[in-house]
Amino acid sequence: MGKWLDVNGMAIYNTRPCLPYCCGDVRFTQGKDGQRYALLLVPENGSMPATYTFRGLEKPVKTGKAAILGTSEKATVSRNGDEYTVSLPKGVRQRMKDAVVVVL
Repeated sequence: MGKWLDVNGMAIYNTRPCLPYCCGDVRFTQGKDGQRYALLLVPENGSMPATYTFRGLEKPVKTGKAAILGTSEKATVSRNGDEYTVSLPKGVRQRMKDAVVVVL
């Protein structure tokens, strides 16, 4: 847990939950500066999906490339109406065991 927090703590410390709070295997937080984070949880079976889909964001987020905490690799964020999809690169999916944090 400590190692995970060393990498992803900015999505936990000094943040608060933000709408829609949770959607399936995704949890949302927001920092005091307004920066939003999507915490993509790895399902109990241990394999991370290539994509996570969610809706219900209070404010729209940018689409395109998005930072993934702890790596230089980027996620891809796309939008279709009010539904967003975050696609993770294969290398990230293979290395992450608990959760991946994407900066929205």
